[in-house]
Amino acid sequence: MQENTQKKNMLLPISIVIAAIIIAGALVINRGSDSEGSQKAAAGEILGSQKESSIDVDSDDHIRGNVDAPITILEYSDYQCPFCSRFHDTMIQILAEYPDKVRWVYRHFPLDSIHPYARKAAEASECAAEQDKFWEYSDQLFDNQSSIDLPFLKEVAQNIGLDTNQFNSCLDSEKYASKVEADYREGIDLGVQGTPGSFINGQSLGGAVPYDQLKKMIENLL
Repeated sequence: MQENTQKKNMLLPISIVIAAIIIAGALVINRGSDSEGSQKAAAGEILGSQKESSIDVDSDDHIRGNVDAPITILEYSDYQCPFCSRFHDTMIQILAEYPDKVRWVYRHFPLDSIHPYARKAAEASECAAEQDKFWEYSDQLFDNQSSIDLPFLKEVAQNIGLDTNQFNSCLDSEKYASKVEADYREGIDLGVQGTPGSFINGQSLGGAVPYDQLKKMIENLL
């Protein structure tokens, strides 16, 4: 009996140690999952859930690439968002590789609470679109994000050869404020909560998807 008691006394601390190892392992796994989630959230600003939707593209949209392409990448974006700038470069690379297979549709989603000039920049891009230079103007804004303020918006118009009188009058009058707001509201209706908020053939992409990942998605759809 004494021998059995000794064995039981030895088994008890061993059992406690094994239980502690199991609990510690579970905590490590959970922390790893939380870390992965944080890294994914870092791919966009105020990144939230987005839902798969049927999205219509019309003549009022800004389209880059083949307008009849089988793959549509729709982006809700903010000119002052650094993740949007990164995704902008990715999309330029994608269109260079798939000029006939992909069309890029751009809509506005200004994050007013953290980007004070994002909404005005969106309006400015619409004024540039009046003179058929939406994409050229947008490229300049993303290439010079840190410089964006009201004077710079007008400077870019001059730099790319716009009629500055027409552009300045358009911008100062807030002619396209309602269009920018409509884009923003449509984005919310589609489940966009951060930028870039993008969809590929109606399926949510989430944040600033890297080139290699986006390329795989396109290849799978083709």
